[in-house]
Amino acid sequence: MTHEPGLPRTYAEHGYWRRYLPSLPDGGAALVAAPLVEERWAWRRHAVHLHRLEPAGVARGTVIVVHGGGGNGRLVMASGPELAADGWRVVAPDLPGYGLTTPADPRATDARTMVAEWTALVHDMAVRFRAETGAPVFLVGHSVGSWVAYNAAAAGAPVDGIAVTMLGDPASPDVVRAAAGSWWKARLLLPLGDLAAPVIAPIPVRIGHMVALGHISHDPRLVRVIREDPLIGRRWVRLGLLRSFVRMRFAVPPERFTAAPVLVVHPGADPWLPAALTHATYARLAAPKRMVELEGAGHFPIEPAAWATLHAELRAFLAAPRAVTTPRPAA
Repeated sequence: MTHEPGLPRTYAEHGYWRRYLPSLPDGGAALVAAPLVEERWAWRRHAVHLHRLEPAGVARGTVIVVHGGGGNGRLVMASGPELAADGWRVVAPDLPGYGLTTPADPRATDARTMVAEWTALVHDMAVRFRAETGAPVFLVGHSVGSWVAYNAAAAGAPVDGIAVTMLGDPASPDVVRAAAGSWWKARLLLPLGDLAAPVIAPIPVRIGHMVALGHISHDPRLVRVIREDPLIGRRWVRLGLLRSFVRMRFAVPPERFTAAPVLVVHPGADPWLPAALTHATYARLAAPKRMVELEGAGHFPIEPAAWATLHAELRAFLAAPRAVTTPRPAA
């Protein structure tokens, strides 16, 4: 299959991802040792790049990990080795427009179309693995990938549960402002839909110039690596693609979301999307649910204590998704 000119074919060829390793709780040892498979999936004329990690024995099921805006599958596969060690197949796609996925039309700028493509891709991937294996399928969404996971489940993806790191209502002005990083960006990106989108949306911009990458982590070294990453901070994309962050909407209101149990593991010290914005949505959810704040964690929760809590919660959720409940406060 073809790949986008100017991009490496694989992350193994790219090599830049190794600069993230020192910031991971174990120095990235587990990710380096993991037998990751890189492959391409022909989907709607996209050449979708996938990471796949198989467990040592027969898989208990499949966990599809969905990266956030500007991210990629290799970055979120940092969680893969722990999940695979617990018996799960872990798959992480690069959403169209990001990572090493070759979009059908690299010049595409329509935000609504791109958002719909992300949701449809994750939906169809869940259908694929359910059909191939007959085993449980779960979605794990990071950052904006949380909305994608929610909407894929709401659209009928055959999943046994979704776990997300945030769930602020994307229609909320406070969430839009937080996602855009400032009022002026929100005011610039939102009006494009009805006014100047055909003219402004195709304009190329670097992700690092439009997204508040400094809010991703409390670790200055990690922030520097992200800002200099050719596939993230220094990547050129169309302004219309970045506008997709603030054009997302819940496919189903939380009050009517019963598609799957939900685990929310929101970083407790997230400067990008404060936990209070997720709490407001969580209170409205109709599905079986549990929310845990990762104490002291930044948007990408790599702090050792938060990392351990995140994976402990994930393991318990994957083992018994419908048993999730938030304990009542002690009287």
